[in-house]
Amino acid sequence: KGVDKKVAEEVFALMEKFASYGFNKSHSAAYSVLAFKTAFMKAHFPAEYMAAVLTHNINDIKKITFFIEECRRMGIEVLPPDLNESQALFSVDKQGQIRFGMAAIKGVGHAVVEAIITQREKDGHFSSLFDLTTRMPARSINRKTLESLAYAGALDSFGLQRWQYFLSPTEKENGHLLDRALSYGVKVQMERNSPQVSLFGDANGNGSSHQEPPIPMGTNKDGKILEAWSELEKLNYEKEVIGFFLSGHPLDKYKWQLDAFTNTKFSELEEGSNRKDIKCAGIVTSVRERISRRGNRFLSFTIEDFSDSYEIALFGEHYEKYRGLIRQDEMLFILAGFQPRRCDPTLTDFRIREMRLLSNELFDKMIRHLCVEILNS
Repeated sequence: KGVDKKVAEEVFALMEKFASYGFNKSHSAAYSVLAFKTAFMKAHFPAEYMAAVLTHNINDIKKITFFIEECRRMGIEVLPPDLNESQALFSVDKQGQIRFGMAAIKGVGHAVVEAIITQREKDGHFSSLFDLTTRMPARSINRKTLESLAYAGALDSFGLQRWQYFLSPTEKENGHLLDRALSYGVKVQMERNSPQVSLFGDANGNGSSHQEPPIPMGTNKDGKILEAWSELEKLNYEKEVIGFFLSGHPLDKYKWQLDAFTNTKFSELEEGSNRKDIKCAGIVTSVRERISRRGNRFLSFTIEDFSDSYEIALFGEHYEKYRGLIRQDEMLFILAGFQPRRCDPTLTDFRIREMRLLSNELFDKMIRHLCVEILNS
């Protein structure tokens, strides 16, 4: 190309020398700038930063769970979805708390969420379930949507317990409360759009000739609650539509005991590990009993703690010994370790040594001493 050979060799030598460090240097410089900016945002705008991180990972349940734990560590409360407060995605309220986005609830479409937010911004907060069904276009909201909102806690601000939305109808009632609310909403909207003026409303269409259905209290004549959910049932329904426990966790009542008597979280278990003394605990979230290729029965179950979930299989004598303990929603304390496989000693498997049901009596027996720290004020 008309370039002197000596000049070309000098230029190439410079390029060769630069190639050994140039990419790494520019890459590290770019990452340094990015790290500084994200650290600045996390330090000075923690709630907004974490809300953005949660939104970015909205389709990854494991990452969502991890970042919610990080929010709690930072002292930022992550609140359940709320019909009158939540946006489509994760957002920060006036108190600096993160509010769960309604679009992340299973069974609630993005179009429905946008319609709810638009109606809320136009005419203010919804005051009740019936206010919701009369203001929302009849075709935009259905039974499945209302069920998902109720399970997730998005209707808690209406002053009803979640189980009240699902009470069995009585002889005088036609369908569940959600069905009656939807039917009531359709009737009111049809009357509102009718050219005729109701005797019970004014010429502008305000008021209605239809009376709101009664709210079921779920109590008998003595005032005893009949069909209330347990805290575990409530959390399981919440997890069903959100993907994880948000407003609480079934293990909360044993939190300090788990901190004191376990040494491993399920998120810390790694295949190929050589750890022998593992103490962990969690709640069983799924159970499957199957038959192996050799025709032997075995059981696999998924167990979850505050950090992650883990799948464990029981074979042979362990299957016979512990299968009675493995039930859905059962809470277990496990002593285990990783052992080399017989067929390939370079690989290890998670092996259970002992398994017990979680209870206060179990932890009482495990207490050896008590330390009291006295601080001078």
